[in-house]
Amino acid sequence: NFVAKDLQDLKRRWTQGFALVRHKNLVLAFFCHTPT
Repeated sequence: NFVAKDLQDLKRRWTQGFALVRHKNLVLAFFCHTPT
């Protein structure tokens, strides 16, 4: 099914993007809380 395949790809991209944003936020939080 084309729609199911497209939806699965979209879900995979959204999950990757969310993980990337969350990782970036964690890194930013780490640097913000680390005294320089």
